Amino acid sequence: MRWSSDVKEKEFKLLKPGKAQFEIIEADEGVTKKGDPKISLKIHLWDSNNDTCLTFENLTSAMNWKIKHLMESIGRGDKFQNGTDDFFTWIGKKGECEIYVEKSEQYGDRVKIKDYIKSEKEDKFIDDDVPF
Repeated sequence: MRWSSDVKEKEFKLLKPGKAQFEIIEADEGVTKKGDPKISLKIHLWDSNNDTCLTFENLTSAMNWKIKHLMESIGRGDKFQNGTDDFFTWIGKKGECEIYVEKSEQYGDRVKIKDYIKSEKEDKFIDDDVPF
């Protein structure tokens, strides 16, 4: 593989705190350092100016309120009461959220999701196993 050594640094732009749209682009299951189960999400965010960034979210059972709000935002709120969901079905789902900027000397400032905003739409599964 070949590339040019002439590199123009792209300016990193933080989104402003407030409402933003999101799309889940990756989901993975894992465990925390304490050994608790977690869902790791890679999320694409964009604001009303169409400025974009990526953020990462690790959700554990201690964050049930945030999982519930996420599922309500992507139209899967009816599945929350089951206590389980196939989170791989979350990939490609879109919703709205509230974002903020987390200040960190160690990692640099990062855009994080404060909460997810409930959608009025429910994700309806169409059963293709209809006998003809």
